[in-house]
Amino acid sequence: MPFFVSKPLNPLSLKKRSNLFGALLFLLGDFGLRLAFAQNPYDARIEAKKQEILELEARLHALREEVGRLRLGWIQYELRRLGLPQTPDSGYTVVHTAMVLNYKEKFEQACWVAHIIVPEVAMGKQSRTNNFRADPLVPTGTAHASDYRKSGFERGHLAPSADFRWNITALDESYYYSNIAPQRKELNRERWRELEELLRQYVIQTQRPLYVVTGGILKGSLLSIGPNEVAVPKFFYKVALDFTHPQMPGIGFILPNSTCSRPLMDYRLPIDSVESRTGINFFPKLTPSQEKLSESVVYDSLWLPEHLKQFKAPLEPNEIPAGAITPDQARQRLHQTATVCGTVAGSAFVSRSGNILINLDKPYPENDFTLVISKKDIPSFPYDPVKTLKDDTRLCANGKITEYRGRMEIIVNHPHQLQLFGKSEE
Repeated sequence: MPFFVSKPLNPLSLKKRSNLFGALLFLLGDFGLRLAFAQNPYDARIEAKKQEILELEARLHALREEVGRLRLGWIQYELRRLGLPQTPDSGYTVVHTAMVLNYKEKFEQACWVAHIIVPEVAMGKQSRTNNFRADPLVPTGTAHASDYRKSGFERGHLAPSADFRWNITALDESYYYSNIAPQRKELNRERWRELEELLRQYVIQTQRPLYVVTGGILKGSLLSIGPNEVAVPKFFYKVALDFTHPQMPGIGFILPNSTCSRPLMDYRLPIDSVESRTGINFFPKLTPSQEKLSESVVYDSLWLPEHLKQFKAPLEPNEIPAGAITPDQARQRLHQTATVCGTVAGSAFVSRSGNILINLDKPYPENDFTLVISKKDIPSFPYDPVKTLKDDTRLCANGKITEYRGRMEIIVNHPHQLQLFGKSEE
């Protein structure tokens, strides 16, 4: 077996190699650090865009604040344009940010509180403040927490705090004791809350504001509570006026301050009837013809909760075919052929002429887009349109958009014009 002997290493050579290796490591390390901490060319651009976003968000916040201030001014203008309620005997009229009330010192509460529920309530995110306190604008003073303590009555809002959840100042002012009256728990937490929610849903679904007046009926011999002798109404009323609707429909309610065993709509009344019970003229600036439409009758079809549930939110762009439009965009394509997609609002129904009418997104009489299947074309359908095109059915219709009595419509002559794609998600 051969035997190899390596050449002895020169210590000086080893030292040189070591120094060279160390220098190389140093250079590589320095390069690595430089590489690691080098400025990525995208960093500055990202930071610039982030700054743009912050500036846009600040601008958006400022615009929303400005819209809120304008809306409060709009409310005060509309309250006066339609006229504040009138009572036989005067009290202290107090103007707050989003409500006006008439305070009766004798009863230590307001005989009416007027406010407007606006569509912005749907987007409101403000939470209850529970900041119950005396109203500084009532010169004679108001009730106090001590009046309600151990009284057996709850502090019931006249103008509900939830109606103002879109504006923190207005919401906080709703907790003044001038806007509070003694209510039984059985009323405050049940039918009264249901009534408040009904009117909010009306505004949210129709996207139309409501002028609302609320109070206790301060007549006759009344129980009182607390050191300030706050009167306890035996009945509470609420009236509402849809003042932007062409017919200006109105509705009134009178509920006993106790358990309300009947369904809410059993307590509905024409506004005229509530005026007779309270002695208050709620909307004094209405003309005689307007009063007849608004105050003498209740149009149940408008106010029933079942009717309000038939309002549908427009479909999102990603839910409909490319190039299709929603019913609220149909007017922009009047006299053009287009595909309109929406949700059946209320079941299809047969008109007196025998035609089938299908309203999309908004039910009758709020409908502003309708599909019409003429009587002569019904046999061409492989299914019964009335039974198939039920409430919540989503569909698209293709055809020429025309106008009839102010509403947009498509005449459907053949089933191929309709494309059904199921029901909306719960």
